[in-house]
Amino acid sequence: MSRIFSMRIKSIFVLLNLLFFCLILVNVVFPQEKSASFRIISFMPDFYHFWQEAKDEPLERKVALWDRLFESRHSEFYQQVIYEGLSGEQLSQFKARKLKDFLGSLKEDDVERMKIKEEELKRLIPQGLEDLKKLFPEGKIVLNYYIIPSLNTSSGAGRPYKGELILYFGLEIMSQISNPDFIKPIIVHETFHALHFKNIIAIIMEKYGENVNIFAFIQREGPLFIAFFEGLTVYATEKVYPGIPRPGIMEDYVDQYQENFILYTKEFLKDLKGFDYQKYKKYFIDPSDDPLIPAKFGYWLGYKVIESLSKDLSVQQMMEWAPEKANQMVGKEINHILNTKE
Repeated sequence: MSRIFSMRIKSIFVLLNLLFFCLILVNVVFPQEKSASFRIISFMPDFYHFWQEAKDEPLERKVALWDRLFESRHSEFYQQVIYEGLSGEQLSQFKARKLKDFLGSLKEDDVERMKIKEEELKRLIPQGLEDLKKLFPEGKIVLNYYIIPSLNTSSGAGRPYKGELILYFGLEIMSQISNPDFIKPIIVHETFHALHFKNIIAIIMEKYGENVNIFAFIQREGPLFIAFFEGLTVYATEKVYPGIPRPGIMEDYVDQYQENFILYTKEFLKDLKGFDYQKYKKYFIDPSDDPLIPAKFGYWLGYKVIESLSKDLSVQQMMEWAPEKANQMVGKEINHILNTKE
């Protein structure tokens, strides 16, 4: 379960084929009020209608019915959020692959399980936001949560849509997670990312403008900031749900992370310069395809850095840091951790 749980978690930084998208997060707000304001929007009724018509059809016919009965109703969302702006031949190839994989393996039992999980998720989202008040007791969260068939892209992720950040949950993946105690951390993990971005979006937009090339952002800010961004979210989620598998962390690799921490961290530091997609994948994506570093070590490193920094700083204080300060503090703390271990 931990591997399914961990490998499907994708934050706003996870890339699909080096696609670029606009990072416009202007409507994620966190005013000091006690009430919550959020919406849960489900595309699943349209999906169930499609499935009823398509389930006994051959795959080619299923794909055609998907376009006509389902995606035509939500084309703007899928273009921006799932296909992330692809067009032309790239879009055709991406859709063909995703739909073939998704619809080719989908069974009636899977859809029935999704129906049950949809109702459960509608109950768990408000519970997760209530639990998040352990960290933000005065917080108000203004977000739209979409429940969709994600074509196996993610169990939960944040994406820009119509000028605001939305969170979506891929129900076909979520439905594989039977324990609701493993689902609420995903909700909190992705919501925390949104709250974190609210604190630094003005800095980012001043630096990059409204339309941010995400890969250029990753290259420029570098792996220290990404480790900080993900590590802070993992740490905060653990504070809300101690003892539960942590979204973003490959729990199966924790012993390996710990045993080889110095070796992996020194390798990470060597890769600070010339940070490209392959290096990003090496530390932040599963699978990493690297013979030395187990997948997502960057999450673990960031988590351990935040754990160390939290002795003197609160989560809220660290959320306020601009990328430059985060890079400085993370680099300094990594050196401190290495010195204490060697």
